[in-house]
Amino acid sequence: MTGILDWFVLFLVCSTLGWIVESTYRSLLAGKPIDSGVLGGPFVPIYGFGALLVEMVDTLFQDHHLGVRVALCVILCTLLEFLVSLFYETAFHLRLWDYSKMLLNIRGRVCLLYSFFWGVLGFVYLEVLQARLVWLVGEIREVRILGAIFLGFSVMFVGEVMVSFSKLGTLKAMKETLLNHFDGPGMQRVLHLGSHGNRRILVAFPNLIRNFVDAFLQEVDRRANLPSGSYPFRKALSILFRGTPAYDDWGDWMFFQAIEDLLANRAVQSMADYRHHHVSTLEHALVISQASWYLAEAFGLDKDACARGALLHDFFLYDWRERGHTHHATMHAGIALQNANRYFILDDKEKDIILTHMWPLSDSFFKYRESLLVSLVDKIGSTRDIFSMVKGTGGGVAS
Repeated sequence: MTGILDWFVLFLVCSTLGWIVESTYRSLLAGKPIDSGVLGGPFVPIYGFGALLVEMVDTLFQDHHLGVRVALCVILCTLLEFLVSLFYETAFHLRLWDYSKMLLNIRGRVCLLYSFFWGVLGFVYLEVLQARLVWLVGEIREVRILGAIFLGFSVMFVGEVMVSFSKLGTLKAMKETLLNHFDGPGMQRVLHLGSHGNRRILVAFPNLIRNFVDAFLQEVDRRANLPSGSYPFRKALSILFRGTPAYDDWGDWMFFQAIEDLLANRAVQSMADYRHHHVSTLEHALVISQASWYLAEAFGLDKDACARGALLHDFFLYDWRERGHTHHATMHAGIALQNANRYFILDDKEKDIILTHMWPLSDSFFKYRESLLVSLVDKIGSTRDIFSMVKGTGGGVAS
């Protein structure tokens, strides 16, 4: 490496190789294609920076044993990952990944397993790739057509950095609004921002969705502990964490009045025959519907639309665990809407609630605050169902 241009070429090449490796690894784990990284192009810059650190280690410690150099690679690349995570948390208030449940982690930003992976990558770079990459860097510098291709990649990289930082700023604004202003005028900005947002980042970093759900749940919990106006918030939390509908008071009776015609339909009743993780699809839908009804009342939204749309949000009428439903997560919202339209006359809010509840796994973004509310409540409720299934109990998770 003889100059800044060579280092930049190495950075960009390894950013692309890192994108290939990580996307392949995560796609194999998920059983579906995953486009890794914050940037929209074939770049994951942390691998490019990692390659520069490995190359610097080899330059400064070339007379030392390979084991020493690999150990230094592990330390420096782990530090790099920690700092990158800290940067995103500080600049955008977003935690892109969270290793807090992994063995020997440091504040959820780094952990032993991924430090081991950094060591493997450092070893492969030093023993297998280094000579080939140095040759490629020289070829890109000397061969005109390769240089032109590299220039195009460089322009694409710079453009993706600017666009992706703008998208992260959008996600930051959405999270802050969910945390403090769900029933305020700022929510209209969230709906506007989200419709122009890049859901690819959310799919690539599922922990961001957890950031949003946690922010919303934190706001609901805060309001549930206020001295006044806290009842519907406390009621909704009780229903969600108990995991069963409530039949206790006048408010519950009013809720069931709002969905009485839906529950009288045999197709809706047949949802009891299909499982939703630990409970039936009908019981899950009733929990989400009732909790959404109380929260809509608390936030000053259309509670009847929330109750009715939420009850039908999983109206797909099949066992998603059977063969032939491999795309259930991305397809069932549209199927549920088709079924709902077949049996009922729905208003625009109810249709939007059903169609968008799986965002960002589905393409459609929310047109109404009611749709966003039901989607967030559904994610809380589904997490609770999965937790109960893993624990082998139908009890609540609140303590």
